[in-house]
Amino acid sequence: MQEALKVIKRELGPEAIILSTKHIKSGFGLMSKASVEVTAAIAEKDLKKKAAAEKDLPQNVKEKIWNGKASKQAEIYNDYFEKQLKRAGRDQVQLSSKAPQKPQPQQQQQQPARSAALPPVAQQLAARAPVQPMQQGNHGHQAQQTQPSPHRERRYIDIADDEATPNRDIPTYARNAEAVAGTSNVKSLQADIEQLKSMVVELASGNGPARENTRDESDQDLSDELVKFMQDLVTAGIEKKLARNLVRQAAFELNPSQLNDEALIQEKLAEQLMSEIVVGDLLDGVGATSGKSSCSVITLVGPTGVGKTTTIAKIASLGILEKKLRVGLINLDSYKVAAADQLATYAKIMNVPFRSVNSKEELSQAIYDFSSLDLVLIDTTGRSQKDQESLLQLRHMLAGIENCRNVLMISATTKDSDIHEVVSRFRIFTPVGMVFSKLDETSVYGCIYNVQRRCGLPLLYFTVGQRVPEDIEKASGERVVDLILDL
Repeated sequence: MQEALKVIKRELGPEAIILSTKHIKSGFGLMSKASVEVTAAIAEKDLKKKAAAEKDLPQNVKEKIWNGKASKQAEIYNDYFEKQLKRAGRDQVQLSSKAPQKPQPQQQQQQPARSAALPPVAQQLAARAPVQPMQQGNHGHQAQQTQPSPHRERRYIDIADDEATPNRDIPTYARNAEAVAGTSNVKSLQADIEQLKSMVVELASGNGPARENTRDESDQDLSDELVKFMQDLVTAGIEKKLARNLVRQAAFELNPSQLNDEALIQEKLAEQLMSEIVVGDLLDGVGATSGKSSCSVITLVGPTGVGKTTTIAKIASLGILEKKLRVGLINLDSYKVAAADQLATYAKIMNVPFRSVNSKEELSQAIYDFSSLDLVLIDTTGRSQKDQESLLQLRHMLAGIENCRNVLMISATTKDSDIHEVVSRFRIFTPVGMVFSKLDETSVYGCIYNVQRRCGLPLLYFTVGQRVPEDIEKASGERVVDLILDL
């Protein structure tokens, strides 16, 4: 945040207003890195003021100004422009002294045209300066009477004094925007920002508005804190019915005096989530027995574009590095362009045998040739859940393989309604578990809990990027809780 404020003050100036801040995590687990995203805005006139003041300054002077306090920086810019204003005022007096003492309406209308002769900065300042009537002085010359402009106290966003800011409950951007734009503009800005936030949350969750101002009749017995946590779960993508059940189960473990304690509610909610999430180990028991029939076959099935090929390579790497297994790879994806070449490249890097097949007979022969290995992984063609005929053809090709386990792969970026359809249509493969991919491409993870609760299939792996073999992790209840509750 300190670095972001420095950049904002350097690029936009002390008059910048902070619209929003967002904390971002890149990566997952112990290797994750935290960063912050700050959205700021500046009025065009203030940006021009800063640019004009810094135009002729050497770089070392500008850096000293940027490194100073925001209030001091604003004072320097204002002093510079006041001098320009006075200079522009003198120029205006000189121009108006050439006109008759009592200007006619037509002459007053021509004043903007005369100011065009001023330098560009003076033109802007003259346009902003209030026009005062010219009166006859005691000595026969004209004098311009100016009224002091009302002083409005401002507070500038600064790095050092931000923590000591009074009225922390008032948004920073609202306090600063009021000085820039006035009360009506502030209200309009706040309304627009709140509306945009609501729309983003609604689109991301896929479950309607994230926060409801009124309770349902079934929630009347819940405390305000419990309702808040239930709405947070809905915002995280969990279906409202499931979120209500989670909150009620967590509240059952608390006594009445604890129902307003946020920390205790979150702890019980996390425990309840972990108790309901089922996970499994795909490689457990693989290679534990000797003999020709001990070869395990694992097939990845799922819709198109979920990342089956790279995930096959990641699982193979885990088997080789962690379990010390002898692994073979088979490509059954004859539709995707260069799919065989991609998997063949991975096989070459890992120094494992590889086959690409196009028929059931070729598949059976490849599995027979690899029967001396501990594990054979099969990459299949992505099939649309709406193409029932294509799904039946794939099931026919996989039928009859001994020790074969099918794993369903789903993208975490898919809508809940589509995920339910995928699970329903791919049940013909009797999958033993699920792998969720592309966790790095979404910020709403409730779908993982929703589908696991509805279909009962254990979670096996999560993939969080394209790198092989780094971007894969074993599924765990703790990980799901961390994603949903943002712990």
